[in-house]
Amino acid sequence: MYQNPFFSVIMPIYNTEKYLEKAINSVLSQTFSDFELILVDDCSPDNCDKICDTYLKKDGRISVLHLEQNGGLSNARNQGITLISGQYVMFMDSDDTIEPGLFSSVWKSLCRNPAKAVIFGLEEDYYNRVGAIQFSRKIFPDEKFITNQDELRKLIIQLEEQTLYGYSCNKFYDTSYLHSLGLKFEKIALIEDIQFNVKFFMDADSVNLIHKADYHYNRRQENSLTSKFVTDYFPLHHMRVQLIFDQYAYWNMLTDYVKSQLANIFIRYIFSALQRNCDERAHLTHLQRKTWLTDLFDDSLYRELVPFAKPQSHMMQLLYLFLKRKQIFPCLLSAQVISLVKNKMPIIFSKLKQNR
Repeated sequence: MYQNPFFSVIMPIYNTEKYLEKAINSVLSQTFSDFELILVDDCSPDNCDKICDTYLKKDGRISVLHLEQNGGLSNARNQGITLISGQYVMFMDSDDTIEPGLFSSVWKSLCRNPAKAVIFGLEEDYYNRVGAIQFSRKIFPDEKFITNQDELRKLIIQLEEQTLYGYSCNKFYDTSYLHSLGLKFEKIALIEDIQFNVKFFMDADSVNLIHKADYHYNRRQENSLTSKFVTDYFPLHHMRVQLIFDQYAYWNMLTDYVKSQLANIFIRYIFSALQRNCDERAHLTHLQRKTWLTDLFDDSLYRELVPFAKPQSHMMQLLYLFLKRKQIFPCLLSAQVISLVKNKMPIIFSKLKQNR
């Protein structure tokens, strides 16, 4: 094991044989070389184990942990956490890549301000079903060096609106602080990252933001969890919004502005759930979809947030109008149209989502 590195990178690996070498090479190509790379083979059914062992022999900064049975993403990350020796740790997916200057940019920011975490941007690369890239979108924060809790807490809702708060892959975390919290990833699909981040930043007092998108987050239709049908999609994302709502309540900073931003996010999840309710895999009748919407109108989070919503795009303003007026038929019809576009024109659907 590489001794006393500045950075640790934990890479859980499962069924990513086609992309793994590119992911590993992007780490080994960093211009800042003081790091360790921990490869956690989550009992992958393909040749990932052999690829890991090959790289283990090539570079002394690499260590490999072969798990005896598949335990899922959160478990693999947690197993990796027990092995880290770096001052800061990053969690990287094994089908993503990073730009060569990422670690150097993070290190320079920490020399200026040794914060509890560093947050950088990412580039979402969208691939079609045959693996060809269709379009990309960069998301990155304004550069800031924050050294007090109030400023950090005001920032969180802006990061969530940009979708930068919920990821774990676009952050370096202070290892000592992480260990002091006894923090682990919970085994819960879709929202394990946001749960982790809410806990990590609950009492944090400093963070660095880097105005770069040096992480390539690859959205692949053939194996992405978000492209699969998740039965409890809405309960999970309801929980996500509730987590941030409760975090701001804990901070005594649940202002109208925060509620407005959370409401906009919540509405997007509602229509995404309505669209999924139209999927044949949901096995819902028209009456059941109607009942689902009627029940939503009695939801406490709906009542708390929706009156504060201020959608920016014309499309979301129209959908919000239906929702605010509790117009069931227009809501359900809109969901059917969204579902049709997603199924017939998935790339166009992905682009439209970016303009919500």
